Amino acid sequence: IVQGILNAASYTHALAPGTWATIFGQQLAVSTASAQNVPLPLTLAEVKSVTVGNVQAPLSYVSPGQINFVVPFEAALGASVPVVVTTSEGASVPVNITLVRNAPALFTQNAQGTGMAIAFNSSFQPVTSVGSDAIILYAVGLGPTNPPPASSAQGGASTEPLNRVADQVQVFIGEVPCQVQFAGLAPGFPGIYQLNVIPPQAPLSNRLYIAENGVTGNVTT
Repeated sequence: IVQGILNAASYTHALAPGTWATIFGQQLAVSTASAQNVPLPLTLAEVKSVTVGNVQAPLSYVSPGQINFVVPFEAALGASVPVVVTTSEGASVPVNITLVRNAPALFTQNAQGTGMAIAFNSSFQPVTSVGSDAIILYAVGLGPTNPPPASSAQGGASTEPLNRVADQVQVFIGEVPCQVQFAGLAPGFPGIYQLNVIPPQAPLSNRLYIAENGVTGNVTT
């Protein structure tokens, strides 16, 4: 029984192709299992498939009450895109979601889309404050890339040509725009986008958020 489908970073209903998403429900699987490597599988434990508009989605985690998956990049945009979970017990009743081009959201430390963002310095060490050095953020829902990824299950390329975001992404710290050095799929991490940014010199607050094509993501700190 599918009860809800949310953006896995912001915990909102904003979803785009290539976005990490979470299904909440009952009897979604008999046991709990996690994918052990990349590319992510299309079948995991008793879950034979999760389809989004009839396209099979890569799976990372299944349990009786929750499934984590990547919305396939091949899924078509629309206001009534059916999601179906099929297990060894049968198929769920389709639940419609809306897929838009951009559904930007930052990952946070509490894994609920609020509070302190997950951020690293250029040496990939965690940071909770910023200066003039570049920082690295991780996001979902930034839409199509150029070139497109090899598959939704594999993540970004690790060598050129990297899978850079096709649309302009803005990052704001303290209401002041950052300099975005890179925005694209994180190498080897399916459905996760990496943002390399230079913080502004005089932020007005500790608010951190991203925007794309007029769509603003979750507000973090």
